[in-house]
Amino acid sequence: MKAALKVKLRSVKHASTIRVDPRAPPIAGFELVRAGFKDQDYQLERGSSELQVVRYAVSDLLRRLLVLARLLEGYRWAYGPDFREFDQILESLFLHPTQDDLVAAMDSASDAVEGMLEEFSQAEFPRIPNDLTKEEEKEREHARYKCAALLPLLVQLMADVWAPLRKKILQVDVDLRT
Repeated sequence: MKAALKVKLRSVKHASTIRVDPRAPPIAGFELVRAGFKDQDYQLERGSSELQVVRYAVSDLLRRLLVLARLLEGYRWAYGPDFREFDQILESLFLHPTQDDLVAAMDSASDAVEGMLEEFSQAEFPRIPNDLTKEEEKEREHARYKCAALLPLLVQLMADVWAPLRKKILQVDVDLRT
């Protein structure tokens, strides 16, 4: 594994603890996914360290997406992805993942995040009891701003990083088959 990829992996693993900006971990994760595929000429070999690094980044992204989905559903702002499906995807990534598993996981995440953002953008506050404590109000506002900061970013990263990367991966697959 290249030294630059090791540095990126370290930054993803520690981004939540050293960076104030909640957007930093997903940005670092997408960079890690891009670098892992690029380092292996867009063909991750089963068991390679690059595949394991990309698996880590994709798993981290899926876990973060599930947290957002639970926030959205908990406050009835939107319905997230099917949690069982995402749990199964995460489980499959920890067994013996292949490049196809990682691509499928990213595709599922892309579909989910677009739907979540669309629903969140249209959501209105449900009737809220007047007896919310200050702490409950603060938690709701924190969740609201976290979703508002991360959902558009994730959609943008899917479009700017994942979509072109996926296109390149598919092109290399086609080239290898011909």
